[in-house]
Amino acid sequence: MSESDVLQRAAASLRAAHDGQREGSGFTRARILGTLAQRRRPRRWRWLVAAPFATLLLVGSAWAQSTGSWARVWQAVATVLPFIQPSSPPPRSNTAKRDNPPRSRAEPAETLPAAPAPVEPAPQAAPAPVTEPPATEPPVTELAPAAPGPPLHQPPTTTRAKTTARAARATAARPPPELPADPELSTFRTAHELHVQSQPRDTVMRGYELKVSAKVNGRDLGQTRVLFQPGQVPPLRLRATPVIAQPGQEVALELIRGPDFSGALPQKLKFMAGKKELEVPVDAKARTARFTVPNPMDGWIDIQAMGARALVYVPPRAALEVQLQPEKPQYGPGDVAQLSVRTTVDGQPGAAAVGLFGVDQSLSQLAPLPGPDAMGKLKPAATVSSPAFGVLDGEALAMGRIRGANAAAATILRVDQLPLADVDDHAVAARSASSFDPVGPLTDHFYVALAELHAQVRAWEEKAPEAERMTPETMARLWDRSMSECQKRGEDVTDAYGRPLRLSRLPADLLALTDPRAVVLAGTRLSEDVENWNAWVAKEMP
Repeated sequence: MSESDVLQRAAASLRAAHDGQREGSGFTRARILGTLAQRRRPRRWRWLVAAPFATLLLVGSAWAQSTGSWARVWQAVATVLPFIQPSSPPPRSNTAKRDNPPRSRAEPAETLPAAPAPVEPAPQAAPAPVTEPPATEPPVTELAPAAPGPPLHQPPTTTRAKTTARAARATAARPPPELPADPELSTFRTAHELHVQSQPRDTVMRGYELKVSAKVNGRDLGQTRVLFQPGQVPPLRLRATPVIAQPGQEVALELIRGPDFSGALPQKLKFMAGKKELEVPVDAKARTARFTVPNPMDGWIDIQAMGARALVYVPPRAALEVQLQPEKPQYGPGDVAQLSVRTTVDGQPGAAAVGLFGVDQSLSQLAPLPGPDAMGKLKPAATVSSPAFGVLDGEALAMGRIRGANAAAATILRVDQLPLADVDDHAVAARSASSFDPVGPLTDHFYVALAELHAQVRAWEEKAPEAERMTPETMARLWDRSMSECQKRGEDVTDAYGRPLRLSRLPADLLALTDPRAVVLAGTRLSEDVENWNAWVAKEMP
């Protein structure tokens, strides 16, 4: 078994056992198939080069065999290939002996038949025997003077040799045809390239690598590495130490010059510390300044000089913490819940006023409910460009939820806008107006009194003398009686301002409903002389 057969069997086994997805398999298969393709390539080249020459030799042999031109062909081959002796022509076949008549010893062996010339017929005689040259010695041809006649034509062996050599050079210089693409080999090469690209590579980056670790009570919680790219160095920087100070504590300011700094450092720094203005001298040699935080004070100290800025945060002295613990984790309807409330001030137990608000959690489906930190939003806090470590912002710093000094310093470095000074002392002006509709209560109470008025008029029609007629005075008296009866029953017969309903205060449309002609049913009780009801009420003001 040849090496190529072994490679082919190994490639077939790899195709059946591996799909190219397992780590390393793609590279091994691609390498074996690449080796197999390299072994196939020389064979193809040999066949591509040898096939034209074999075809030429086969065609030339057939032509020479049929025409008896072996000598001419052999001479052309000897001209192209110098290592072949032209004096040793190949043996002739029996067919050539029968077809070609014997030649004279004086006739050249490599001449073509001459043009037809008048030749005397030779007497009929037996053909002269042809003497075959010995195999070991080349035949010797004796030349005799040729008979007079036209010159013999010499075959153009040199031109044919040049043509054959030119064709051979053209065939050799022809670019080899492209091999057909192997789909499996292309797939394996692609898989190998993807496998190489997916492998981790060394990355070079210019910057800083910091190792960050977290600890709680001396116990390591974990660590990681953070990469930072170098930024642009400002002309002047201010660095405060510490960035979180207490009232009465000394703070050091360091002025750091950059490559683009020009000029002289300021001699003094002026800034506000709470409500007090501080003026601090600058040490030109040490490039530092020191000041003491006023006592009492809490909030922010903003120091600026020549475009540089430093912030110092003074936390409130009394940090209140409230812890709420229920007696049971779950209560049922009607159970009495008992809660324990524990308050600490600056980490020590202390008294504080605590208000508890209980809200049904199902109400959150109707409106968002306030959370435990909702009151913290009422306190002004600094605005940060982005939260430190993704969660620490100005509100967390103001509420005292940041414990570590480094975490607080990282949060202060991201502050870009401070809360307004004395924001709690600003005067607040507010005005509110509610909608008031006096027509609604007046209308509702009027119809109660009107119903009683109709009842009083029906009773008057039945009991009054037959000759008595309804007059405006009688209607006004019946209205007052109706109001008294309604008040006795406890019915509300007042207007929107709480005043008893009077005819003179009624709107024109409601007053028209109390007109005697609209209330009296018996027409015989009305006088023929009609007095205007609205005019009488406006005049008498009942």
